[in-house]
Amino acid sequence: MPKRWYDTEATLSLAVSMLKNATPDMQDSVCELLNIKFKELDIQKSEKFIVFKVFDKRWYDEKENLYNALETIRNCTKATQRKLAVCIIDHLCAINE
Repeated sequence: MPKRWYDTEATLSLAVSMLKNATPDMQDSVCELLNIKFKELDIQKSEKFIVFKVFDKRWYDEKENLYNALETIRNCTKATQRKLAVCIIDHLCAINE
């Protein structure tokens, strides 16, 4: 059984992996795109970023916009997670072209 929430679905796992390996500017661009998608899909954003965390276990816990975007996706339905994952992958591929 996968330990990470995003490893339960291959497309989502790929999207998060690509996002993790992207440059900070590319990550910011994806977060901006996701904010637009959240509004379009009427998804309530998760904005519970805690500035002074004692234990940062996940790679995206250190950057507020990444944390909020990925926590929002984590709380979505599986179908919406896949849809957003495809948006992330398409966006990162377009930036790299």
